[in-house]
Amino acid sequence: MFTEATYTEKLVQFGRAVLLSIIILLTAGATAWTSTRLAGGDIEVQAWYRMRHTFQTDGTEHFDWVQWRNEAFVWLIHNNLITRGYFLETVPVPFIHHAAFSARYRARVDPVYYLREHYRNIYDAHKRSKFFNPEKEFRDLYVDLDFGDIWGGSLTSRIGYQQIVWGESDLFRSIDIINPLRIDQSFGAGEKFDEFRQPSLAIKAIYGIGDIGTWLSQVSVEPFYTPRFRNGTQFLLLENGWRIEFQEKNCLPPGETDPAKALDYSPENCGKPGTRFLPYRPHWIGNRRFQNPWSLSVTGNNGRIHSVDYACLTQACRPEAPGERITAIVNLPKGNFHHHTRGTDPSHGAGGFRIVGKTWFDLDFSLNYIFLPLIHADTNPSGHPADVYGDVPGAVGTLEEGLRRCLSPSGKQGVAANNRTNNKTLVQLVGVDLGGYNWPQRRLDAQGNPLPTAKQKHAARPPVTICTNGFNHRYSWTHVIGATGTYNDFEYTGAVFRFEESLSTAEKLNHHLAGYGRSFNPPPAMVAGYAARNGRMTVSTPVWRSMVGFDLLTAFQNIRGLGWTRSLPGQMGIQQSFISFQWLMQYYFEGLSNNVCNWNFAMGFGLPGRSGCRTNHFNHLLTLGVGGQGYFRSKLEQRLAVAFEPRGKQFLLFGQWWWREFMELPIDLSMGTAWYPNSRFNNSWTLLNYFTERNLLWIEATYYLL
Repeated sequence: MFTEATYTEKLVQFGRAVLLSIIILLTAGATAWTSTRLAGGDIEVQAWYRMRHTFQTDGTEHFDWVQWRNEAFVWLIHNNLITRGYFLETVPVPFIHHAAFSARYRARVDPVYYLREHYRNIYDAHKRSKFFNPEKEFRDLYVDLDFGDIWGGSLTSRIGYQQIVWGESDLFRSIDIINPLRIDQSFGAGEKFDEFRQPSLAIKAIYGIGDIGTWLSQVSVEPFYTPRFRNGTQFLLLENGWRIEFQEKNCLPPGETDPAKALDYSPENCGKPGTRFLPYRPHWIGNRRFQNPWSLSVTGNNGRIHSVDYACLTQACRPEAPGERITAIVNLPKGNFHHHTRGTDPSHGAGGFRIVGKTWFDLDFSLNYIFLPLIHADTNPSGHPADVYGDVPGAVGTLEEGLRRCLSPSGKQGVAANNRTNNKTLVQLVGVDLGGYNWPQRRLDAQGNPLPTAKQKHAARPPVTICTNGFNHRYSWTHVIGATGTYNDFEYTGAVFRFEESLSTAEKLNHHLAGYGRSFNPPPAMVAGYAARNGRMTVSTPVWRSMVGFDLLTAFQNIRGLGWTRSLPGQMGIQQSFISFQWLMQYYFEGLSNNVCNWNFAMGFGLPGRSGCRTNHFNHLLTLGVGGQGYFRSKLEQRLAVAFEPRGKQFLLFGQWWWREFMELPIDLSMGTAWYPNSRFNNSWTLLNYFTERNLLWIEATYYLL
């Protein structure tokens, strides 16, 4: 375990690194902040240090400092690894005319997890260490090969860890789906896509055909294959799920009510009926107090927006009524795609190709095909009755033995060995509530009802816990067929028009399953549908995605009605600005009305009159962006955007500003905000509802070392 000396040592090391960076900054000369060339210009090196402070607010009463991210970035390019068929101009290499090498390495450190007492209370030493140093890896590591002319065309390839970027849409992953996104440090707000795409090990080639008759020109074919396809769940943060597992912290022996006498969790300390438990992040303290700033979803007690942490004992299943819910902990099986695609099985690779070119009327187009595995959550039905542990008749073992089957020795979920709560066995612990809803510091009366002063209106639960294997993560294949087009209409409107269309042949979505979330009298249609799917909760449907948009590069003063902008300071109305509009659409072919939210299994019901989630056939998103640079003698650059989802009535307001070359030094300053002005209870196909209570404000400084 980390001691206070360990905390101090880490902070001292970090302080030294920051001090060294400051010394370098103050003593370095006026370097160019493009790149430094070595070896006669063959080698380019770029390096920078970036610091970012981020704050989150719910827009009403709380304003939290959640990040102090420090980033070191080094980019090395060797432009002439092979030249005219010779490696470093000395060793002949057959078939290869030219080769270049690129490596981008990034390391990030975030000491806020040690500096804020709040994070020290809700995470153990292992978690804090992981969040302290979330990244130290190559962003790219590949070699570009030019084979010259082959069969009348040109052939090049790229081999290694890389980003493969296809498609024409912004903020909408229809065809740009080859590389997963890593949003566990920023939600992607304020970063370019190439800064939070995860590189994939892949081989890509481009074969340039040239002209085909008089109709098509600049035609080329670009295939790719990755034997280690990864999806976005590898670095996803989910409360009581990926990377932030449910974990017990303390327990009180039977009959003890003084929290000061709590014991550290262990099966030996806590394996007696009547023990009270305190998790690291108990759900009864409320989302804001236990949620990681970058986690996307929650397992909790609000069935409207959370994947549930309970099973129902009554039809009403009210959270504020004692005896109507019992705690449930989900243990996912290990391996075979159950948690995420780590890319260890070649049969889980992905690939595809596209044809790009230009038509006789100057339309740049691409025809795309991708096949890839998709991860989806499903039930894991076994038909095996629950094994009961505790001091009750018919129990198969003691409560201490049951704890070992439900949790790890350190009290974490999701790490039980196979054939315990994985694959077939359901465990029921009698005598304890592992959720800690009966912890003595809660504001409850003697019957377990929440008092008027209670901040969270959740009652105590019976001393029973279910450790379930009820969910499983599986993979299936989908084939994505798409097309994109870009047309430069300089003659009439001066705008660039874009479109993108794709059809994904088979994606899994979740229907309600019999008995899920409630124990009494599921409707006959629900039972029949569940049986028709052989006990699974997934259905398969094709999905059509579409984007139509335009981009306009012009000065604001040239737009009718905006002539007054020529008087704005810093020539903001005179310099060129960028305007972009998109209409984005997603269509599900199957009728998918159900009561399980497809992203996080939130039930969407519980109290009478509450409707469930609904997956609509048509879903839409409108975006409008404005950008510009060159203001104030090329110092100021800005990006402004608004997004609106009509069905969920969700908004996103985004703004970011850069001041380049601050005080004529190789320093860029930046600040930005992402605002979500709506209710998180409105279900959203874009997931905007999960960010609503975490509006962002950040400030950033980048110093270009080389």
